[in-house]
Amino acid sequence: MKNLYDLKRFGGTCYRYTSGRNPRTNKDGINGLVVNPKDAKALSQAILTLEQSKEKRIEMGTGSLEQFNRLFLHDKVVGNYITLYKEVGKRFAAKSIK
Repeated sequence: MKNLYDLKRFGGTCYRYTSGRNPRTNKDGINGLVVNPKDAKALSQAILTLEQSKEKRIEMGTGSLEQFNRLFLHDKVVGNYITLYKEVGKRFAAKSIK
């Protein structure tokens, strides 16, 4: 898998640090595990948790897939862009009329 998008699309689970570029993608215990970047013990525990519990991997993988379907399906993304462009158009038109 090349990126987080692909991981979610295929129902993968992962861990992430509390800091970083994708703070909203993982909900701790729902679709992955979140650990403090300076806590090696927590990181190792997160890795072991995912490695040792098939049930948790399946549960969190299902959460990832549900999140992907809710946020990233083509129709949803296109719909969000259409809504955004309509809003920008309304604001632009309102300023042009003045």
